[in-house]
Formats: sequence, structure tokens, C-alpha cells
Amino acid sequence: MLPEIQIGNLHKSFGSHQLLDGIDLEVRRGEVIAIVGGSGSGKTTLLRYIIGLEQPDRGRVLVADHEREGSPLVDLAALNPAGMESLQRHSKINDD
Repeated sequence: MLPEIQIGNLHKSFGSHQLLDGIDLEVRRGEVIAIVGGSGSGKTTLLRYIIGLEQPDRGRVLVADHEREGSPLVDLAALNPAGMESLQRHSKINDD
């Protein structure tokens, strides 16, 4: 199965508080996952990176680009606004 999301060495701090410390995650096509944890553990922050709303302090978030042949993984940090819009548009079309 091909990866849909690949996260490598993801870090996020708020001041001296290290929220995400080297997160690695791969979600393959067809998998269903759950992200669980206590209040303030970084669940929402992680999801904001996965959908491209924020940039991590360190690390990479790669997602499959289904607009391109073979659905290659693209680095969200490297996308311009048009590229991000294309990924989001494709996601909305497939959710309907």
C-alpha cells in the first residue's frame, strides 16, 4: 500500500514547552487511525500540520498529491498557495 501521509521528525515548541518532540508517522492508503491523548498533548497541533494550516519548527509533513500521476508525496512546506489549494480541492471532491 502506498503512503498517503508521511511525517518525519516533527517538532513544535511553545516557548520552553516542547509539545511535539520528534513525531514520526506513516498512514497508508486505506488505513484508519486514531490520534488520542490527554488535553494539551498536541493532537490538534499535529492535525493542523497534516492539513497544512501551520508549519512545524522542525521536521516534514508529506502528503499524497492525487492530481499527479502515481500520487507522489509532496512536502506541504514547499507548496505555494495554489499548490495547497489544489490538494485541498481534490480532498473536498473525494469526500463528497
